[in-house]
Amino acid sequence: MYRGPDVPALRDRYVFADFCSGRIWTVPRTTGALATPQLLVDTSLSISSFGEGGAYELFVVDRGGGAIYRLR
Repeated sequence: MYRGPDVPALRDRYVFADFCSGRIWTVPRTTGALATPQLLVDTSLSISSFGEGGAYELFVVDRGGGAIYRLR
């Protein structure tokens, strides 16, 4: 779940990705009803993981290129 200050529109939303397509989606934190995922960005990355920094920034790990990107 995104808790950082950099992207207020993502606050309290779950962020997840598909390794094969490189797409990153979000869903709101809800209690009960099923949420429909919303596409955040379509990348060419092989996203293997996410990480959270000290100020709750969200980082994306690209296995294909070996890089780490900050979500903004």
